Amino acid sequence: MLASSVIIRVARPQDAEDLALVHEQSWRSTYQGILPHLALERQIAARSTQWWKRVLTKSRDILILKIEGEPAGYCSAGRSTLGSHPNAMSARKGAAFKGEIFELYLKPEYQGLGFGSRFFDAARETLISRGIAPGLVVWSLSDNEQACAFYRAKGGRDLGQVKDCFGGVSVMKSGFGWS
Repeated sequence: MLASSVIIRVARPQDAEDLALVHEQSWRSTYQGILPHLALERQIAARSTQWWKRVLTKSRDILILKIEGEPAGYCSAGRSTLGSHPNAMSARKGAAFKGEIFELYLKPEYQGLGFGSRFFDAARETLISRGIAPGLVVWSLSDNEQACAFYRAKGGRDLGQVKDCFGGVSVMKSGFGWS
């Protein structure tokens, strides 16, 4: 695959349908068996094309990954919300994290091929270019072993776990930090 066929850029309102598709496919693949069926379906339904259009008219914090013109993933990042997260002080362990990657998802067929790593690096560079540095934090559902392994492989330091409510279901989230 040619490098020019892989594009990472800020998502625009016209990308809303592509983002809804990536969200649905990646969430079904990732969270089936981790989240109860009804909670998963509610989360997918909440991220409709119209939802994405509304978000994209207000935000420049969402990146889209396109491979050979096809949507392959999305990532949202911005100023860290760690201070408002339940149990953040114990999870933070004294580190200062100005940036946060809130979501990083790839369609299943693009996972494990190095695109996630490129996307992560692009999101981090975007945060740095916007002056949201140093320090980065990412939260992942603890039962999402693939994502947790990915963030550890990217050099993320384990920050601990916190309990959170996700779609009406209590779950554990693992935090990862970079200086």
